[in-house]
Amino acid sequence: MNQNIKPKSLFQHRRVRLVISVTLLLALGVTWKIIVTDNLTFVANFGAENAQIVMDSFKLPIGIIAAGLSLLLLFATQHRSEQTVEQINITNKANANLLAQNTLKNYYDSIADFEKYVDNNFHSEVIEIKNKRQLYKLFFPENSYKNVTPYTTEDIYIQEVNKFTSNFDEIIKVVLSTKESNTPKLKLELIINYFIYDIKNTYSIHLTDKAFLKNSKANDELAKLTKDVRQLLIFCFSYTPVKNIPTIEGSYAFSRESWLNFKGYIKENHPRNIEDFTVKSNELDGFGGKIKLEDNEERELYKGYNKPMNFLNTKE
Repeated sequence: MNQNIKPKSLFQHRRVRLVISVTLLLALGVTWKIIVTDNLTFVANFGAENAQIVMDSFKLPIGIIAAGLSLLLLFATQHRSEQTVEQINITNKANANLLAQNTLKNYYDSIADFEKYVDNNFHSEVIEIKNKRQLYKLFFPENSYKNVTPYTTEDIYIQEVNKFTSNFDEIIKVVLSTKESNTPKLKLELIINYFIYDIKNTYSIHLTDKAFLKNSKANDELAKLTKDVRQLLIFCFSYTPVKNIPTIEGSYAFSRESWLNFKGYIKENHPRNIEDFTVKSNELDGFGGKIKLEDNEERELYKGYNKPMNFLNTKE
């Protein structure tokens, strides 16, 4: 029932009006039939004897009226019950609407509070979060306009860390099996660019202008990037007041066995070690952009190209 619509009174119901009409018509009809049949007349001096005659003669119409009144009483009781139930439903619906409005407000308040927490407290030289709501959904997957919990759980945190490390392992596995990029430099390039692509899609992380600067060591830049992403996961869990962050062995990318295996691959297939690779260019902002690397052999080659050429003057 709409709260703005006034509920019907008892006598506005068709069944009540029908009972009253039928009872009166039937009682009046029977009364008239009795009067005519028994040739009853009205007397001025109405005494006990006359009253007894009336009671004896009009038992049936009186019974009809009594039955009608009983039925009306039943309808009245039912009507009051229906009104009570309807009022309870209206009250419950109003309470549910109020609760839904409060939950919706709490949901958006919790998002705003988390985003404010990230803005004011997380600092990194190499990464920034463009869409903090995407990060919020990872750590609060069950929150919605219907249900809001203020803090994340240890299980969700562990799940996100395991996802982070397994994605890093998978990237190295795919790169090592890729035949098109068959040199250590190209494989390291792929690992870096795949990792950047992965964290961008997963956490809405973008690199700052201080990441992967030209001539910086690619290994050190990737180490800083993976460490800061891992620290971000700790930071998000720290939003929930807990005593200790759960210890997860091997959760830093450079401590993974997959990375140690990749360094072994570099050592076997490159004259120098992984520290030899430096950033040649950072084209992430361009169309199809990526990080490009070079090694000492290429640097020496460029130096040769850039040496000034001496022309000998011959005597005529």
